[in-house]
Amino acid sequence: MAGEFTTGITDAVVDGFADTADPGLRELLGSLTRHLHAFVRETRPG
Repeated sequence: MAGEFTTGITDAVVDGFADTADPGLRELLGSLTRHLHAFVRETRPG
């Protein structure tokens, strides 16, 4: 369940970049967000 919750958060953040005018910046921010969220999920204690 926690994985589904955090994936939903990641999608919501990435969706927030939808109005970013520069497509390269939009892709960069989306990729950075997905990688950072994955890193946090992998390294979270417990």
